[in-house]
Amino acid sequence: MNHPNYHVRSLLSLLLLSWWLCSETDGQTRGDLRALYDSITVDTRAFDSVKEHWVIVDPILVREIFTQLKRRASNALAGDSLYALIGRTEPALMTTSGSEVRVLCRKRYYDDEIELIAFQEVSSSIARTLGSIEGYVLVRDALGDETYELVKSRRYKDRFDSTQGKKYDIYLDPLEPRIMLWSTSPTFEWWRVSAVGRLGNDYLALPFWFKSSIVAALEVLYVDDVTITDRQYSTFSITAGIEAVNNFSVPSDDQFTSTSIFKKRILQGSGDAFFLRTTWTPASNLRLLTTDGGERLDLTLELSLGIHEKSAYAATIPDTFYSVRNSIVLMAQLRHVGLFHLGGGLAWHDLHRFSRYIPERREPGRVAPTRNNFLPFLEFGIAHDGSLLQFDISPFLNYNLSEGYGYFGLKTKLIVSNMVGVDLRYFKAFRSSRLSSWQYDTYIVPAFMVRINY
Repeated sequence: MNHPNYHVRSLLSLLLLSWWLCSETDGQTRGDLRALYDSITVDTRAFDSVKEHWVIVDPILVREIFTQLKRRASNALAGDSLYALIGRTEPALMTTSGSEVRVLCRKRYYDDEIELIAFQEVSSSIARTLGSIEGYVLVRDALGDETYELVKSRRYKDRFDSTQGKKYDIYLDPLEPRIMLWSTSPTFEWWRVSAVGRLGNDYLALPFWFKSSIVAALEVLYVDDVTITDRQYSTFSITAGIEAVNNFSVPSDDQFTSTSIFKKRILQGSGDAFFLRTTWTPASNLRLLTTDGGERLDLTLELSLGIHEKSAYAATIPDTFYSVRNSIVLMAQLRHVGLFHLGGGLAWHDLHRFSRYIPERREPGRVAPTRNNFLPFLEFGIAHDGSLLQFDISPFLNYNLSEGYGYFGLKTKLIVSNMVGVDLRYFKAFRSSRLSSWQYDTYIVPAFMVRINY
C-alpha cells in the first residue's frame, strides 16, 4: 500500500513515539498524547480479515512479553489498557505452566509493523481473549524496542513458534479412514486435502458392511485457526467421491430369524453412486446454553445418488434382493456445550427390489415399486480432546416414519494419546416386529484405530 497519507501518518506516529520515549510527562499530558495519537491513526479495520496473523505459544516468550508489559505499564502511553490486560492475564499465567496462554500478533496492513498483540487463554479447545493492545505506537511503547523487534522479526520462529497445524495425519479406522494428502504449511490458516473412506451409514441405521457399499472420496477442508486443538473443527469442508458396490456375504441359511445378528443377506448393492458431503460452521462462539462463548453450530448436507445399475449379478446373490440406490442426510449439531454436544436431522433413502435374473428378459429387473423411507434422528453425547485420553460417547435414536420402527444406538470412540484406540458402535431395534425383512434387529460393530498425527 503506497498511498502517501499512510506514510505521512506513520511518520507522525513514529515521531510521536520517539518524543514520548525521550520525555517525562504527567498523566494529563499522557492523555493528551493518546488523544493526539488516536486522531492521526489510520483506520484499516476493513482489511482485518486479510492482515497477516501469527501466534506465539512458547511459555518462555509469552512470559517475557508479559513481564515487559508489567514493567512498563506505569509510564506507558496505553497505561490504563495495560493495567486491565495485566489484571486479566496474570492469574492465567500464575495458575498454569504458561502453555495454556498464547499471544496473537497482527501485522499492520500497509507495512511490516505490528498493530495488535492479544493474550488468549486456551481451555477445552476454546480460545478466550484476555486483553489486547492495538496500535503500532502503543504496542512498541508497551513492549520496548528490543522485545518489539524480536516479535516483529519472528527470528524466534524455529525455536518458539508452533501451532496445531499438521504435516501428517493418517487416521486408520476401518469404519472411517482418513489420510492427509496435502496441507498448507502450519500457519494461522490451514487448507487440507485428504483421502477419506466410510463403511455403511449410521444415520440410515446401516452401519459397517450392512449397506453393501463403501465410500471413497477426497475431502477439502478449511480451518481459520489451526491453534484450536479440537480435531473435528473446521470452518467448512467439501467431500466428493464414489460410493461403490461392495457386496459382502455371511454364510447362513433360511432358518435364521429376523432377530439374528447373522441372517440371509437380502440387501445388496445394485450399482455405484456419486457421493457428496458438505459441512459448514455459520456461527461459532455462541452463548445459547453456556456463558463461556465456546459453542458452535455445524450444518451438514450429505447425499448419495445412483449413477448406474449393474447389468449382471453373481450367483451367490439371492434370486430377489433389496437395494438402496439414493440417500440424503440433513443434520445440525451444536458442539462444545461444555463437554457436551447435541444435534438432530432427517435422513431419507429409497428402497428398490430387484430380481437377479428374469429369464424371459434374459437380464436383471425390478420386481416391486420403489419405496421411500424417512428417518428423523436425534444424537447427543459427551466428547473431549485431552492430552492423554480423547473420547466421544454419543447415544443415538432414529425412527422410520414409513415402516414404524426405529433404532437406539450408542457410538463410542476412545483414543489414548491421540495414537491408538477403539471405535465401538451398537444399534438395537425397537418395535422390531415391524422390521422389514432386509433389516437386522441388532448391529454390533467393533474397530481398532491407529493414528499418526504431527
